[in-house]
Amino acid sequence: MIIASFDVGYGVDEEELDDMLYMKAYDELGLDPEKEYTINHQKADTDESSGVYNLFITEPDVIDEHTASLLEKTTYIDLLIPAPLLYKTLYTSGK
Repeated sequence: MIIASFDVGYGVDEEELDDMLYMKAYDELGLDPEKEYTINHQKADTDESSGVYNLFITEPDVIDEHTASLLEKTTYIDLLIPAPLLYKTLYTSGK
């Protein structure tokens, strides 16, 4: 998994956000255009004026490879969470 943060600036439409982050990820992180990636994002700050987003990038084949043995024992997985998100709750106040 690749985790990166990008500042997309101010005034980016929600409709354009996914495409912009996707292009920035390929351009700035040197992702292989021949491979398929799953790219998810989350706003890094609760401040509405902030344009910083955290990106979580995975290769579906790698996820399948790492979870194959687990799926033999477990028939259903509800959620996979990247480790940095697990720790976030320790540092976030209960606002």
